[in-house]
Amino acid sequence: MYGQNNQFTELARETIVKFKCAININNYKFYGLSSPDALDSLQIGEEIVHYAVPLRDLQNYNEEKDPNELVKEMGYVTVALMDQKTKSVESFVLLTRKDNEYHSTGIGQAPNSRNFMEMKRKTELGKDARLIRVPALNKAYLGVEIEDILNLIPIDGDQKVTDPQPASVIFAELAKQITQGEDFPH
Repeated sequence: MYGQNNQFTELARETIVKFKCAININNYKFYGLSSPDALDSLQIGEEIVHYAVPLRDLQNYNEEKDPNELVKEMGYVTVALMDQKTKSVESFVLLTRKDNEYHSTGIGQAPNSRNFMEMKRKTELGKDARLIRVPALNKAYLGVEIEDILNLIPIDGDQKVTDPQPASVIFAELAKQITQGEDFPH
């Protein structure tokens, strides 16, 4: 168990207990589980704090600005539920901050979190990585500081690129692509 934040670990445990009675033969796949009784054999794994780049901030971005100023905590955390035998991620507990307190919002698939964890394993830079998302553009990145410069590696299911690029360059390119729009919730 990672246990970096006891609050997240305890909330994940409570969520597992609450959901055990709700999972059945008809809905277990909806929750990302391999079987109706999978929660009995899963352990709590890595917790991932989600960071976001708000669209309104990105729209006004240029490479002269510090990209770290755009990255904000979303108030959203996913906690991996790992198979004890294979150590593979089966599903995630979803936690959301409301009124400065985290609450469980359920169990389910979290593709950005899964892709983030896979990319961390592929690169030696993953140890201190952050999941940085641009929700309005449906983009997610592994963010890592290299020589005090924020660098990003795009993550998605088909991602082949693993070389970090400066966030300032990526954010400036994204800013040029935006014509209008609004931020979406997580």
